[in-house]
Amino acid sequence: MKPDKKIKTILVLFGLIIAFMCGFVWWKFESIDLDNDSTVVQELEALDYEKDLSNTSVISAIEGNAEFKFPLSSREIFAYTTGLRDIYIQTRFAIDKADLDEFIDSTRCDVPLSTLTVPAEIASPQFDWWMLSSAKIVKGCKGTTENFEQEVYVDMSDFEIYVIYVRGGTH
Repeated sequence: MKPDKKIKTILVLFGLIIAFMCGFVWWKFESIDLDNDSTVVQELEALDYEKDLSNTSVISAIEGNAEFKFPLSSREIFAYTTGLRDIYIQTRFAIDKADLDEFIDSTRCDVPLSTLTVPAEIASPQFDWWMLSSAKIVKGCKGTTENFEQEVYVDMSDFEIYVIYVRGGTH
């Protein structure tokens, strides 16, 4: 066989191999059912309760999703998290009055706490632990970053233990 014929034969075989591979890939992707609900990724949904800060993995996840740090006195921690790409979180917990400033400093609030009326859609409970509607004295603040919005409400009805409510989410 002449060298030119060998090169042509190799090129033809190489072309056939590439054509076969392309056909196989097309056939494989053609068989995928993109309309089948079983291939759709379900969004995350978690409902948590922690008596204190001892379960560090859950506490870290809540802090990361809600973008704040729990003070050491934090207890009776409830959280609801949902989302897939954008995360939404609601959390409620109690702290000692003395830890309020430390907590607020860790939030996204860009103005000091101020007395406010909580909108009905925020006050009404989606969960039995979200008791903002029964708060007598509420102060709150809001903050926004490029990718995150946060609302903080502080129930100051008890003069020693404050109940904190935080709503936040990515956008």
